[in-house]
Amino acid sequence: MSLANKQSQKLLISQFVFTVLICLSSYKKEETKTADIKRHVQNFRNSKSADAGNLVELARISKQTLETNKELGLESSNNRVINFSTVIIKNQTEFLEEITKTASSKLIIINGIFKNEKSTDTLNKDALYFDLIERNIEKEISLLQTIKRETTDKEISLFAFTSLQKQNRILEIIRRFKLIILNNENTQIK
Repeated sequence: MSLANKQSQKLLISQFVFTVLICLSSYKKEETKTADIKRHVQNFRNSKSADAGNLVELARISKQTLETNKELGLESSNNRVINFSTVIIKNQTEFLEEITKTASSKLIIINGIFKNEKSTDTLNKDALYFDLIERNIEKEISLLQTIKRETTDKEISLFAFTSLQKQNRILEIIRRFKLIILNNENTQIK
C-alpha cells in the first residue's frame, strides 16, 4: 500500500469517527430535550391539577357557607341576623358563580351540592351561625391565598386576587356584625 492510500484511509476513518461522535452527541442532546419537554409537561399538568383541586375545594366551601346561611341564618329569630344572612347569601352566590365561571373557562367541572357539617352542641343558633360562616370564609381566604401563590395561570391568579380582596372585606364585616349581634348592641354597621 502506498503512503497516499494509508493517509487517505486514516483520513476516512477519522472522518467516520468524527461523524459518529457528532451523531452520538446530537442523540444525547435530543434525549435531554425530550426529558426537558416531558418535565415541563408534567409540571404543567401538576399545576393544572392543583388549580382544579383548589377551585373545586373553594366551590365546596362556598356551597357550605350558602347552606349554613339558608339553614341557620334565615331561620334566626333575630331580624338583623336574617338581614345579614341575606347579604351573605347574595355575596356567596356571586362568589360561587365567579368560581364556576373561572373553572369553566379552564374546562374544570364543578358539580354536586355538599351538605354542611353542623355541630349541635350549642343551643345558641346565632352564635353557631356566625362561627360557621366565619370559619368557612376563613377557609375560602386561605385557599384563595394558596391559589394566588401557587398558580401559573394568569386568569386564575387574577380571579384569586380580586376574590381575596372581596372575601377579606366580607370576613371583616362578619366579625364586626358578630360582635354587635351577640352583644345585643343597637349600633349601625358600616
